Amino acid sequence: ELEEADGRIRYRWRAHSKAQGEIFHSSVCGRLFFLELLGDRKDSLGLYRRIASSFRSQDPAGPDRWCVLGLTVRFPKTVRLESRLFQAGRTVLEFSARGFRAHASRWGFGSQLAERHGLAGWAAGAFRVPQSELVEIAPHRLQWDGANRFGARTRLLVRLDEEQNRILALKASYRNTRWRPEWDWLES
Repeated sequence: ELEEADGRIRYRWRAHSKAQGEIFHSSVCGRLFFLELLGDRKDSLGLYRRIASSFRSQDPAGPDRWCVLGLTVRFPKTVRLESRLFQAGRTVLEFSARGFRAHASRWGFGSQLAERHGLAGWAAGAFRVPQSELVEIAPHRLQWDGANRFGARTRLLVRLDEEQNRILALKASYRNTRWRPEWDWLES
């Protein structure tokens, strides 16, 4: 199936597997985008509408911003998406740039995880950092700064968003301080 509307080409196809997607040009950043969700013949592609509706392009002079399924992160310069993982209750995006690697994640049932394990206990286990070194910056916000190893530093930011019942986290290794994650990188 092929449909053209609002300057977008939307399509669906089915064979041994199936997909739904669209191709469109963003007047904001001047890029051409190709969004597609692929699944097995028996899979539901209902998730595609949520992914497509959350997609936003941006001014290329501004920060590099990535948003999908309740996870929004931004970086001071352009990054490359290395991998993604979409599981029930969990979204993970991994990024890289020269001298920089980042792991951004959104976990559902955040209040229940924090209640059961404590936010610091959960974060220590989920990200393999010493619980005793996690610092509570503000209520429901934890930060960990790792030691300098082979010229790179590591920072972990963890935030419990009780209103949306989720935990947002950003763990990054960086060589240059301009890549040191700040709290505004982990938007809600």
